[in-house]
Amino acid sequence: MCGMQHPAISYRLGEGFSKTERLCSEKLIARLYQSGDFISKYPLRINLVLCELPENVPCQVVFTVGKKRFPSAVNRNRIKRLMRELYRKSKMPVYHYLNENGKQLAMSMIYTGKELPDFQMLEKQWTSMQKRIMKKLDEMIMFELRSGEVGAELGAEAQKKVGGSK
Repeated sequence: MCGMQHPAISYRLGEGFSKTERLCSEKLIARLYQSGDFISKYPLRINLVLCELPENVPCQVVFTVGKKRFPSAVNRNRIKRLMRELYRKSKMPVYHYLNENGKQLAMSMIYTGKELPDFQMLEKQWTSMQKRIMKKLDEMIMFELRSGEVGAELGAEAQKKVGGSK
């Protein structure tokens, strides 16, 4: 759970994509693929996990393209460049949502298609996925709140039992 409150989004995070926004932590990446939630709409798959990030940014992202489908590094790099540009231009709604809720998000964007994409096709898929990301974040935050309330209730019951037995 992230209790950090973020200051107003700085001008550097506007439409840029700085090094602090790149997800590099191997532990976070492993957690993202092991226990994170995912949203999929061909040709993109998004893995999400709410967690504390090492940097003071609302979201860190990693972009991946499978080597099996695209053996040529030139093609993989082109697709990753398109996805980075797409994310850079349209990340602000997600950032505002995370700032409002005081959360931080680790995210991976995976290209699962078999053919080289064009920017317009990726943009169309991403805009529909952004709405689904917001819904999924709502679910994740509500689950955190419910599990926190249940944990607090269980803790209070345990305190009563310990206090009553003395």
